[in-house]
Amino acid sequence: MNLKLSIPFILGLTIALASPSPAAKPAPKAQCPIDRATYSAIGKPEFELQFSPIENSKYATELVAFTFQHRDRGMLATYHLGGSMGYGSYYLRDLAKPIEDDADGKLKPVFFDTNWRSVKVDDQGTAPEYLFISGLGVTDWYGDRTGNRNQPVGEVMWQLSGCRPQPH
Repeated sequence: MNLKLSIPFILGLTIALASPSPAAKPAPKAQCPIDRATYSAIGKPEFELQFSPIENSKYATELVAFTFQHRDRGMLATYHLGGSMGYGSYYLRDLAKPIEDDADGKLKPVFFDTNWRSVKVDDQGTAPEYLFISGLGVTDWYGDRTGNRNQPVGEVMWQLSGCRPQPH
């Protein structure tokens, strides 16, 4: 066997095997499934919403879960995003609160496309470009677990900023 011919072959094979598989690559942002989406607060990139599939929800109308996070303050809350029956609006349910104490009826998420039209999502759908959650700023300000008036989120628009890879 000619050693000079086998070194390029071995090097090429090593590079090919060490490269990440196509399934491990994140989806393009425009095609990101909602349950793998990451949104950043416009003008406040230290705040992030990380969406994920729901595990063990007892409510059939809940579509996805997400965590509300801050770079310094850590995880601020975990919510389930659900869609109501009948009139097509969404609601958030804070997983740290019992359902009877849950005042999150005031938290109303609305998704928008790149043309600023409100759009619907489902658990298998792609993540829209923008998200606004009315009431999240005041919930963060007065939150009994994480309220912090030094670094509040305020009422901000969220923009799709990334798409996590498909889990194996």
